[in-house]
Amino acid sequence: MRQTWRWLRLCGLILLAAVSWPQLSHSANPPAAGLAAPQGAADCNIFWTEVLHDTFDSNYRSTVGPTTPSTTVKLRLRVAQSDITTARVRVWNDRTDSETYAAMTWDGAFDTDPVTYDWWFADIAVGSQPTILYYFFELNDNGFGGCSPADQDFYTDDDPKFYGGGRGAMSDAYNDQKSFQITVYDPAFDVPAWMQQGVVYQIFPDRFRDGDASNDPAAGRFFYGANSAIVRSNSADWNATMCDPRNVASPTCNKRYSDNFYGGDLVGITQKINDGYFDNLGVSVLYLNPIFQSPSNHKYDTADYLQIDPDFGDLADFQALAAAANSHGLELILDGVFNHTSSDSPYFDYYALYAASGACESAGSPYAGWYYIPDIGTPACEPDRTGDPNVCDAADRVTCRPPGYGGANTYDAWYGYGSLPKLQANSAPVRSLIWNNGLNSVGPYWTNQGASGWRFDVGGDVDCGLTCAPANDYWEGFRAAVRAVNSQTVTLGEEWGDASAWLLGNEWDSVMNYRFRSAMLNWLFTGCSGNGCSGGTAFEDNDSNAGSSSGAIPAPKRAFRSSRVQSGSDFERTTSTKKRMAGRLLPTIARSRAYGPPPSSSRSSSNAASNFVGATVRHASMRIASSMPDVSNPCCIAFLL
Repeated sequence: MRQTWRWLRLCGLILLAAVSWPQLSHSANPPAAGLAAPQGAADCNIFWTEVLHDTFDSNYRSTVGPTTPSTTVKLRLRVAQSDITTARVRVWNDRTDSETYAAMTWDGAFDTDPVTYDWWFADIAVGSQPTILYYFFELNDNGFGGCSPADQDFYTDDDPKFYGGGRGAMSDAYNDQKSFQITVYDPAFDVPAWMQQGVVYQIFPDRFRDGDASNDPAAGRFFYGANSAIVRSNSADWNATMCDPRNVASPTCNKRYSDNFYGGDLVGITQKINDGYFDNLGVSVLYLNPIFQSPSNHKYDTADYLQIDPDFGDLADFQALAAAANSHGLELILDGVFNHTSSDSPYFDYYALYAASGACESAGSPYAGWYYIPDIGTPACEPDRTGDPNVCDAADRVTCRPPGYGGANTYDAWYGYGSLPKLQANSAPVRSLIWNNGLNSVGPYWTNQGASGWRFDVGGDVDCGLTCAPANDYWEGFRAAVRAVNSQTVTLGEEWGDASAWLLGNEWDSVMNYRFRSAMLNWLFTGCSGNGCSGGTAFEDNDSNAGSSSGAIPAPKRAFRSSRVQSGSDFERTTSTKKRMAGRLLPTIARSRAYGPPPSSSRSSSNAASNFVGATVRHASMRIASSMPDVSNPCCIAFLL
C-alpha cells in the first residue's frame, strides 16, 4: 500500500509545492519565526523507505561517537515529504534507569528540499555525569484527525548486537533492545600511550617453553580428588601429537583437559626475551595467562594469588622476567582471576589439605565470609553424576564437607563448576586481599614487582560496570590502587559483548576484543565441514554460536565494515580506549576447568560476552596440537591492528 500511494502523492506534492508552498504551515509543530513548515499528511500511512538516521553522519547526529557530560547532541531524522504529523525520541539513561521522551520539531532551517524529504530534530541533553544513553525514534501520522486508524512506527538500530550504530531500520513494533547509543564518558579518562600503539603477544606459560626442567610437573600428582595428572600427553617428547581428551582422535586421554601438563615456565619466557625473539616480531607487550599458584595447567583456578606457581618458578624468576622485559622495551600484562578461586586452596580447602580451616570446612573459618555458602543461584554441580549430563539435579550438587552451616552447605560456583567457588567480591576481606591493602594486596604487589597491566578474567561477573551498578566501586578501587603504584598501569576486562559500561573513565582502559575476532572470522569464512558445521555455510563452537554474543560464523554472511566492527559502543570505535590494540587471532589457548569443557550453552550472559584482539578460547589440550611449540616455536603470534 505504501508504494502504491507513493507515486500519486509525489505528483500531487510537486504540484502543491509549485502553487502554494509559501502558504503552508505545520499545525503540530509551529515553525520558527520566518520559516514555513510543510503540511502534515492526512493518510495515516508512513512511508518507510525515505526514513533515515545515521549515527556516523554529522548531518543526523551532531556528535559522531562519544561525548562528555553537560553537552547537547542534536539528532535529526529524515522522513518522506509531508509524511508524518509528530515524532519523538525515546531516551533511556542506563545509569539512572530512567526513560524520557523528547518531542521532535521540523527543522526548517536545515530542510532545503521542499519536495522529497522533511527533516525533524531534537536536542538531547546528555546529563552531568558519565552514562550511556540509548535512543530510538517514534513516528506518528494521525492525519490531524482526518483519517483512522493512526499509523505509529519506529526507527531503531538495525543490528546493535553485532554492528551497532550507523543506519537503522523501520518497524511496526516497539523494541527498546534495538536502540542507538550515545556514550557519555569522563573527560579525564586517560589510557596509557604504550597500550594504544601496542603489539600484544599472548603466552600460555605451560605450553610456551620449558626453560627449567627441575620444576616440571610430575605425572600422577593430586588433581581435584584423584592422582590423575599426566605429562606431555603421556609422552616424553614436547612435540609429540597431543592426546585428545574427547576420545575422538588418536592418541586419546579421556577427560584429561586441565591436568595434562607440559612444563613450560617463566625461565623459558625469559630466555626467549633475551634471545630477541619478541624484538624480531615487533612485539611491545607480553600478556601472560595466569601464573599464580594453581592446581591446573591453565591456572584460572587460583590457590594463592601472592605466589608464583611452582610449575612456573618462583618470585626470583618473575623478577628476572620483568627485568628482561624492561630491558627489551616490553610491557607485561598479568591475568587476574578475581571472580573465583580454586576449591583446592587455603581459602576454600574442599579437600582439607591445608593446616588452617578453609571456608568449606567450617562456618568458623576466617574465609567463610569470602564465599556464597549456601549458594545464591549457581550451585556447584557435577551434572554427569546422575541422570541427564546437561542438567544439574539435586543429586548432582557438590557440597562442602563436613556438612556445616546448619545443613545448608551448597556453594555458588562459576558456571556451576565445583572447582571454582565464587568470591564475594564486595566483602571487605576479599577487597583487602585483591586491592585495598596497599602493597599487601595482589594488584599493587605484583604491579610493584614489575607488572605493567592487568587483564581481568570474567571481569563483568565481579562488577557489572558503572551504568549497571553505580554504587559498586570494585574496579574503580582496583584501578586507583594499581595506579597509585604506577600511573601508567593498564586495566583490561574480559567482556564478550558491548563493554561500554566499564569504559566510561574510571574502571577499565579496554577489553579483550573478541567481537573483532568474530568479525574477522566472518570475513574470512568461505565454508566449513565436520563438527560444528551446518550445511557448509555456518560454523558454531563454544564461543561462536547462535546463543552467544558473537553469534555463529557467519550465518548470514556479512560484508566487512571496518567502521562497524566493534560493537554497539561508539566509545569502542572512536576513542583511544581501543586505538590500534593488538593481540593474537589464533583460536588456541584453552582453559577448560577441572570438570572438563564448558557446557554447550556457552558462557555468554545477558549483556555479556568480552572484546583485546583475539580469542581466549578454552580446551587447550584439544585445540593447540597443530601449533604446539617446541623450544624455538612459541604457540602464539601477534597481530597488529
